[in-house]
Amino acid sequence: MFRDVLRKVTERIPVLMSTHDVADLADEANTVSPMNGGRILHHGATGTFLEHARPDAAPGRQAESACSVLMGLEGAA
Repeated sequence: MFRDVLRKVTERIPVLMSTHDVADLADEANTVSPMNGGRILHHGATGTFLEHARPDAAPGRQAESACSVLMGLEGAA
């Protein structure tokens, strides 16, 4: 239900969403600014963020992989 409401609202007004669940980013956001320790690691379109994911990232886990790569927790392949 939350996602349905979010989609309808964002058709009319911009929404700032903060989440620790990066898996939702690909489905819910068109611009992403992941942060770590108060530092912005990336700012831009969701597609360019997902390009940071490792090529071997499991389907549905690209956002998690991209975040880990940007944080230096896993190397880019």
